[in-house]
Amino acid sequence: MLVAVIVIIIVIIAIVAAAVIYYMPGAASTSGLSVTLNSPVDQTVQSTNATTFTYTPVSRGASIVNASLWKNLTGTWALVESNTTAVQNNTANAFSYTLPMLATYIWNVQVFNSTTGVFASANNTLIYKYVTGTVTLWHALNPDELTAWQAQLSVFESLYPGIAVNMVQKTATGMHDALTTAIAAGQGPDLYTWGAEDWQGEFVNASLIIPIDSYVDSATLALYYPSALSAMTYQGHLYALPISAECLTMFYNKAYITTPPTTTDQMVALMQNESTKGGTAPYEYGLSYVTLHDPYHLYPWVSGWGGYYYNDTTHILGLNSTGTIAAASWFNSTILPYLAPDLGGASQDGLFEQNKSALLVDGPWEVANVKKANITFGLSLIPVISQNNNATPMPFEGVKGIWMTSNIQDANKEAAIVFMKWWTGVDNQIALGKALGYIPVTYGAYNDPTIQSDPVIAGFGNQLKYTTGIPSSPQMSLVWTGATNAWDAVVQGTQTAQVAFQQAEDSTITNIQTTFGHYP
Repeated sequence: MLVAVIVIIIVIIAIVAAAVIYYMPGAASTSGLSVTLNSPVDQTVQSTNATTFTYTPVSRGASIVNASLWKNLTGTWALVESNTTAVQNNTANAFSYTLPMLATYIWNVQVFNSTTGVFASANNTLIYKYVTGTVTLWHALNPDELTAWQAQLSVFESLYPGIAVNMVQKTATGMHDALTTAIAAGQGPDLYTWGAEDWQGEFVNASLIIPIDSYVDSATLALYYPSALSAMTYQGHLYALPISAECLTMFYNKAYITTPPTTTDQMVALMQNESTKGGTAPYEYGLSYVTLHDPYHLYPWVSGWGGYYYNDTTHILGLNSTGTIAAASWFNSTILPYLAPDLGGASQDGLFEQNKSALLVDGPWEVANVKKANITFGLSLIPVISQNNNATPMPFEGVKGIWMTSNIQDANKEAAIVFMKWWTGVDNQIALGKALGYIPVTYGAYNDPTIQSDPVIAGFGNQLKYTTGIPSSPQMSLVWTGATNAWDAVVQGTQTAQVAFQQAEDSTITNIQTTFGHYP
């Protein structure tokens, strides 16, 4: 009898405990029903009372019946709003709610199926306060990027009316020197954005940027892919938040190309048939390729031939490596003869935009221009190198981010952090991905159905599987100069690849020793 009583008591306790688990905000679920809070992420600070709360329910059994938004403002949980329409399983759903006062809110979502109801396993905190400040952001965006950014900036300013963001245009070629000069003189911006992390080490050593570790909570960090955060990290400290990943891949004009080339032999065959060389093809040039003053664009062939510019781990130069020299010699003899004489970026991109070339190797920043030109295009991997046992070219992977400079004043730091978090957050990464083909680096944005179904993002995503990171050591600014000088000498015919890259190696070593006191 005693045993039976004990069993009954245990069962009752289990039932009560289960009920508490199912219905207490912040408690975990052991059923086949669960819910994840998506946004606002935990510890979000916002200056607007109009709020969209998004959540994703998952029911592995019965269908979902409804969902409710709960908030805790005074220490007591209160039901705020219930969904009156069907809640979609395994899909982001949303509540729109107006916060009643400036305060710190704890919130959660409860979902029900036909058998039970659960809350998310952890609550989120939302801080509604009127953040004020003025933030100056330097950038080198192209016109289409700038249009998309300004459209999103208007969204940000409607959410944070107390924060003024001044965007200042700089040229891509002059951005580095403008930043180093202005920040050192105390006249630079609060933030800057750039398409890669290659200046990071140099700027840290020169005290031009400051770490943001203490301003970014774990919930925010959890939004991003680790590789993206790694690119924004130097010597153990986080210096930026990432917006998107970038790399080169191959565009092809579907008016001329049905099946894009997968080998350089196939690519060269298309080039040999171009009309400017007496071929019968309807295009003037088989390939557009940004060449002059741009070792970044030429790096896929360097890596494909086994070369490199600089090793970020050993700090050894590879400008005169066998692979780098082989790549330059091969490009000069095999690819260069079929390119248009003007090797600059605007000219080469323009040929593709004007329907004059069949192929273009470029990055996501060119997508908006190609779309604007009404070119029907596809994306495919940069072809493997037939002459080097079908080796795979590995373009650089850059991560576009926003860095905080040492010029920022304490009064504007909170506003700057709010801007950085929102601008690199899930919603804005989705918006910029749709508008510009940016490749998101947050889990939520990259897995968004509209992003997953975008053929442009998928195309760059495929190429990102075959990339290498950009070195971020401070020596890279000198390495870029040496690589630029060598490539220019080769493609302009003033020096052989052997001579040009050996001289570049020697002069870069001297410059590194002079600047840093040692090599490597």
